[in-house]
Amino acid sequence: MVLIIIIALSIVIWQQNTTIQQIQTELSAEHDMSAVEKRLSDTESSIVDLQTQTAALQTYTNSKSKTDSIEQKLSTLSMQVQQNTNDIRTINLYSPHNIGSEK
Repeated sequence: MVLIIIIALSIVIWQQNTTIQQIQTELSAEHDMSAVEKRLSDTESSIVDLQTQTAALQTYTNSKSKTDSIEQKLSTLSMQVQQNTNDIRTINLYSPHNIGSEK
């Protein structure tokens, strides 16, 4: 009779251990899912940050391109003004008024 009780208790203890292992496995899986969800959330945040930085960089690039274009136009205009100034000096040098005053 004692042997039957010991066997019965062993079976109950084995079942309890199996149930505990299943619960531990489920909790571990939930913990792993929680970690995966956290990594996914972090990754999504990183993607949003990257998109924001990319948009800012695109805005800067467009602005820089416009600035470079304006600088190029200003440089061209400056050269044209310098050339016009030289032309005016040449014209003034050979104008009848200056030619007559040299005599």
